[in-house]
Amino acid sequence: MGFAGLVGKADNWNKTIDDDGEVADKSTAVLFEMDGYYNRGNWTLGGQLSYGTQKDAANDSVSDAKWAGASTTVGYFVTPRLQFLVRGDYINNEKNGGGLFTYTGYGEEVDPDGTPDSGDEYWLPGADGINGIGMDAAAAEKCAAGGECKGANRYAVSLGLKYALNPNAWLKFEYRYDGANQDVFYDVKNDEYKKNNNLVGAALVVFF
Repeated sequence: MGFAGLVGKADNWNKTIDDDGEVADKSTAVLFEMDGYYNRGNWTLGGQLSYGTQKDAANDSVSDAKWAGASTTVGYFVTPRLQFLVRGDYINNEKNGGGLFTYTGYGEEVDPDGTPDSGDEYWLPGADGINGIGMDAAAAEKCAAGGECKGANRYAVSLGLKYALNPNAWLKFEYRYDGANQDVFYDVKNDEYKKNNNLVGAALVVFF
């Protein structure tokens, strides 16, 4: 079992951005994590719980970002060299439109009549379409109109294989299904946002 915490200042992308595109301001962040693992025979079990908040860093651009997550992994060695793994992840990120540690500020400034500096501009929150964080179009419009700002809660289920080529090298394969309760994943092929995403990956890990 392990426990870790962090309290300090961190980049806030809702704050001032300098001419180089870097964050010029920071805000207070508080994070806590607890994790553990258990090995018995061919089985490996692991899990993690986390909670965090960052001041004025929510995706509604004015409120505090707050999130909580959980992750668990189960592994089984089919042979001494081949391990099968299943992992599940969930993050509750709906508070104030979403937002994670140093990870917010998605959206755009909208000018209804197209006249610069007319005074009717407003910030329309959006989503990180690659990672599925933030608000979809419907939630963003509701938030911008003064309604409740709710970000997407998301989850993932992964299936993996690890094969030991030798004591210093692992070959890894993984399939992951991502899901959310809002349309926050961008589908490049169909040019639209949807509630799920599929990923396939492979890697060669070498130990020295």
